Amino acid sequence: MKIIVAPNSFKGTMTSWEAGSIMAKAAQEVFPNATLLQLAIADGGEGTIEAFLANAKGEKKYFEVRGPSGTAVKAALGLLKNHKAIVEIAQAAGLTLANPKNPLLTTTYGVGELIDKAISLGSKEIIIALGGSATNDAGAGMAAALGTKFYDAKGKKFVPVGGTLINIAKIDDSATKEKLSGIKITVMCDVKNPLYGKDGAAYIYAKQKGADEKAIQKLDKGLRKIAAVIKKDLKKEVSAIPGGGAAGGLGAGCLAFLGGKLVSGIDVILDLSDFKDEVKNADLIVTGEGSFDTQSLMGKGIDGLLKRKPEATKLIVIAGKLKMDEKDYEKAGIYAAYETAPKGVTDFAEIKATAPACLFQTSKKAFSDWRFQTLRNL
Repeated sequence: MKIIVAPNSFKGTMTSWEAGSIMAKAAQEVFPNATLLQLAIADGGEGTIEAFLANAKGEKKYFEVRGPSGTAVKAALGLLKNHKAIVEIAQAAGLTLANPKNPLLTTTYGVGELIDKAISLGSKEIIIALGGSATNDAGAGMAAALGTKFYDAKGKKFVPVGGTLINIAKIDDSATKEKLSGIKITVMCDVKNPLYGKDGAAYIYAKQKGADEKAIQKLDKGLRKIAAVIKKDLKKEVSAIPGGGAAGGLGAGCLAFLGGKLVSGIDVILDLSDFKDEVKNADLIVTGEGSFDTQSLMGKGIDGLLKRKPEATKLIVIAGKLKMDEKDYEKAGIYAAYETAPKGVTDFAEIKATAPACLFQTSKKAFSDWRFQTLRNL
């Protein structure tokens, strides 16, 4: 028997590797003779670097860069052995780093600084993980840190933020092109939102970053403006690209300024882990995350596992909170789903303290239930 444990992080309580280790321990108690493979997965947000480093050899290095509010922050960069680097934008432009939370003012400049550090350290491929941003500047700050020049109508150079995208009249990306010559940029993107409009970056995501309705309208106008100037000066059309609206328009910015390619984040992780070969003879996959809902099946980690597993391989989900009906997840191809959160407990400090023990007990029950079903079907 072969079992693969491949959870996402349980946000705020356990990393993907920590959660996987607990699941693996439970599996070993129920199936002591099973072949067990532990993988870490991520969807591009916090914990993505850890997931990559758990699956492949490498190291984490820290650098001081400009945070989303302009002050210095200490940000991690993941460096793999094969000249690949992992830039997790939440490290330099994350919502938890913003003070105040205001996408009219926040910047992705620090993301560009991390990319520059990766290049200086010899990286030939840079994987950018989009997720958890505090910004809505379409990657203008990132591009400026890499040498792109932005000018207003009077010819004055400036570094745009969300609230000043509307002032962009001209873009010169020649220095950035030179810096990125020979560098492959892969962008982990798990949403399909376009850059602007009712389904775009500002209208869908800016409210959770601190924007009111008036600010959202201004941000959307700014995104429309930068798209128009990108088309005029860089000869690239980014307004309707699926995923362009990810991370406050950083998806479109990575295409326009870095020549990047948007790909499914879970596919990048699984390709690095040789999942295609490992899953061929697996009997069971157990995955998990903090909250399992309909969004989980829209291009994120669990959805990626479902699409890649053989039909005969069963998949079980263990989540902190289970927010999907049984008929819906069974229809999607999930064998079973379990919730770890103790009934009636709402205090996060208590949930965090008991999360590892709850995950172990729930995982043990899941494996025991599956063992019972497999024996009954013999």
